[in-house]
Amino acid sequence: MQATQDIEQKIADVYKRIQAERGVIQASQRMRQATGNQDVQRTLDRKIREAESSISYFQETLDQLKAKKTQIERRDSGGSAPGAGVRPGDARDPRGQPGRKSRPETRIQASVVLICIIFD
Repeated sequence: MQATQDIEQKIADVYKRIQAERGVIQASQRMRQATGNQDVQRTLDRKIREAESSISYFQETLDQLKAKKTQIERRDSGGSAPGAGVRPGDARDPRGQPGRKSRPETRIQASVVLICIIFD
């Protein structure tokens, strides 16, 4: 039961991250429309691509967590779960590279750039 609750918490956290990245995309799109500066537009385009990549990664993680939750629920109810050999840690990043996780430092750097752009 605790394992299911842990996974539900992780699922909620991933949903929050997806929503945050969607917010970054929306804000970047609005800022891009508001400026004619080509350098700023390129920076915002890059930020949008990074956020889309992060969403893709988070969506894959979410799918794996949901599969793991289903597996645990079936195991706990006495059923057999398909894909029992699949581990959530076997996730691939959006480029298909095993073992790579999201790049929070890149998102932080891009966020700093956006903040600098806003206040310039």
